[in-house]
Amino acid sequence: MGKRRRRGTEEEQARRALIREFISAANIQSMDDIQELFKEALAGFMESSLESELDDELGYEPYPPSCRAFPTSFSTVPFG
Repeated sequence: MGKRRRRGTEEEQARRALIREFISAANIQSMDDIQELFKEALAGFMESSLESELDDELGYEPYPPSCRAFPTSFSTVPFG
């Protein structure tokens, strides 16, 4: 007797469809491409998670919007 494939909830199905679409748009050709994509996604997730945790711990953002630019003799240069 073979295993039955579970369909999952509508949310799971939508998530899987989104992942399939993302992978096809990312032009995955090899396992190395998948690993690189995974590393990039994980790095972005970790960075935003740590920034959120730091914001919560400090009670404010480390750099308020007014500090994210500095004036030069030509114009204001944004950074960050």
